[in-house]
Parts: sequence; structure tokens; C-alpha cells
Amino acid sequence: MDKTDIVIINVRALRLPRVVVETNESKRYVVNLSEFKSVFCFPKNQKEWENISITASGFNLTWGTRFETGVDQVLDAAESSEEIRMHA
Repeated sequence: MDKTDIVIINVRALRLPRVVVETNESKRYVVNLSEFKSVFCFPKNQKEWENISITASGFNLTWGTRFETGVDQVLDAAESSEEIRMHA
């Protein structure tokens, strides 16, 4: 069975440790990454938290502190999801 890989197409930092991500499957997720707070390079303050980007492949989120999470980890930590309408 063919299945398209899920990639992150948009991200927005909320209040530490939450982010909103949108994926190529037309869904928006509110994600709580607090389970990763014990990781050494996890951002320590809001300014560091907002220094977030999507890797070129769309499979990871990365921060300036070198903290990185994969799309599967992000989706597993989702608190909620909703369908979104993609615009051309």
C-alpha cells in the first residue's frame, strides 16, 4: 500500500514548551514537547524557544540550541489536531 510521508510545512512557537505545526496532510496540531525538557539542549527560555525552524526535508523541527525532534515525535506529543483547508 502506497503512503505519502508526513512532512511539516509550517511551524509557530507558542509559549514554551508548545508549538503549532501544520503538515502536508492538511492538519494542524498543537503540540506539547514538555516530555523532552530533560534533554540537555532543550531550549531554556522563550527567546530560545522561538528560534525554531523546519529542516529542509520537513521531517524535523530544530532550534538554535541544536535541539531537534522528528515529525513522528512531534505528532506523538500532539494535544489536539484539526483539519485545515489548504490554499492554492
